[in-house]
Amino acid sequence: MIGAETALRKLLERSAGWAYYLQCLMIPSNHSGAGSRQESPRSARASRFPPGLLPKLLLLGVLGLALLLCASRPLPTNDYSIYVAMGRQMLAQGGLLEHDPFTFTIHGQRFINASWGYSLLCALSHQLTGYQGIRALNALALIGTLAGSFLLCRRAGASAGASAIATLYLWLLLLQNAGPRGQTLVYPLFVALALLLHASLRPWLLLLLGAAIAWIWTQLHASFPAAVLYAGALAVGRAISARDARAGLPAACAALGVLVGSCLGPYGPEIWAYIYQNGEIPRHRAIVEWYPPGLRSFEGLRFYGALVLWAALMLRRPRSLSPSSWLLVLGFAVMGATATRLIAWFGLATALPLALRVSPAASKPPATPTPTSASRIALAGAGLLWLAVLAKGVPLQVELAPDTPRQLADALQEDAPSGRVFAPMEACGYLAQQVHVPAATGLGSTAWPYFLDMRVWIYDDEVWQEFMAISSAEPGWQERLDRWQVSHLLLSHSFHGRGLLPAAHDSAHWELLLEDEAGALFRRAAQRPRP
Repeated sequence: MIGAETALRKLLERSAGWAYYLQCLMIPSNHSGAGSRQESPRSARASRFPPGLLPKLLLLGVLGLALLLCASRPLPTNDYSIYVAMGRQMLAQGGLLEHDPFTFTIHGQRFINASWGYSLLCALSHQLTGYQGIRALNALALIGTLAGSFLLCRRAGASAGASAIATLYLWLLLLQNAGPRGQTLVYPLFVALALLLHASLRPWLLLLLGAAIAWIWTQLHASFPAAVLYAGALAVGRAISARDARAGLPAACAALGVLVGSCLGPYGPEIWAYIYQNGEIPRHRAIVEWYPPGLRSFEGLRFYGALVLWAALMLRRPRSLSPSSWLLVLGFAVMGATATRLIAWFGLATALPLALRVSPAASKPPATPTPTSASRIALAGAGLLWLAVLAKGVPLQVELAPDTPRQLADALQEDAPSGRVFAPMEACGYLAQQVHVPAATGLGSTAWPYFLDMRVWIYDDEVWQEFMAISSAEPGWQERLDRWQVSHLLLSHSFHGRGLLPAAHDSAHWELLLEDEAGALFRRAAQRPRP
């Protein structure tokens, strides 16, 4: 390790300007900085480099990349569409939607609508601005999360360069969860709670603010246990550092506030049982994002790469990490290793410890440099460049993901006034958005009920096993469809390509209406032979 550090020093010393800054940023110096030797020409060139410009450019680049990704990537509708449909139903009936109006398998059955606030937000934004609304909300949430994390690192004492590096690190770990989902919209709440916990606030105030944040969080997404884990780790770590339990009292009050606030919603403490069920059922039913990240997957490479980075930092100077940082890294690493969708929380919880770990050692906080004309010109130029890139890269019309069954849904409604549809769960959310007409009662019959959708935790094992057996075209699949009185099959190439799709093509019971890149639409043949 010492030889590698020496080699890196020599490599950086041979570079002028920017490399000098990187040397100060990445490898803390033990020199006092007050030497009598004459300044070298390379040092003189480095000193003319605008102070603090590189971190600002890096932060600007990360924020621009986040905005570009949110604005230009095709919009997946699998999760978003079902929340739009539920939100419109709530607006129509004037109350919380707790009984299913979309399916023919569990029609009228009660379910816990934990993300009802997100549903209303999706429905209202879609009515006002269409698909651009959720893109704007998603972009604002990600930009706010990244900018808030940078501010958190700076307020905690990290250097500007280390804070910018930690922001880039966070962005890399957020990539797989950067889509329009309820989870994305609560990331800024996590950062807000972290800012409060690193401010000098009284315990009773943290209790109240923690409860308020948790109440908002609970109505948007059921991931608020991450806030309890974060505040709890800080409470224990601070008590260990100070060898005094009272040092952890403020963070412990914030954790208690989160617990109380999460139980103030319409479901009370029942929401915690829902969270446990929501984690176990999708994993049991082979939903990929609930599986541990694979070593060869894009998500796994970034997550395990971050773990290797942390292992190196811990082995290099283990005592440089506070007990709070140790608890955050280890606790959220275990969380991220259990499910791919939880990797983002590891990035959110460990961005600040990373910034503090790589910050240059200093006996006193450095004075904030005065922005120079060169710095202002460079930042303005970079900002204009990013605006040009965004203007060029953002499509004028929102493009939906290629697997969205737009033409198939239109052909379905043109073929008949009503019917029962068997479709993959990703497509059924879009069907609910497109064909379901909200009713004031919430239980009125829909013209096109389907088998099930993305809310996999509200269906019992019998319905799920029936769905998988039909999708795989297991023996007796036609009899199962007859029993459910299914009139149309809306199938996808990706999910049904080796099962029901070729079986329907070869069956005399079904006739093809339309096939495109998203999938194929079949209707029951008029003259169907009896089984």
